Amino acid sequence: MGVVVGRTFLFGFGNVLNLALRLGVPVWVAPLVAPAVDLSILGLLLGSRHLALAGATPEQLRPARRLLIFASVVNLTGQDRSRNVSATQSAMKVLTWGR
Repeated sequence: MGVVVGRTFLFGFGNVLNLALRLGVPVWVAPLVAPAVDLSILGLLLGSRHLALAGATPEQLRPARRLLIFASVVNLTGQDRSRNVSATQSAMKVLTWGR
């Protein structure tokens, strides 16, 4: 289990690091952003699960789910710049639904 979690973290770290560097984030900041995205995904997964079990309504969970989708898309992209831009734009559209 630890090996799977470690490899998943490294995969996401590499993708977010690559995306951050391509978007012009300074070299010394990019390695700090990548773990933050992974930890955000973990926190959103655990938090939304806890809230759902505690009886939160779907309307209350919707913003957390949108942010989770956005963070997941950012985490999974990073290899192809054209795909990154379109995936990030798609994730931004998901975040603004219902406004």
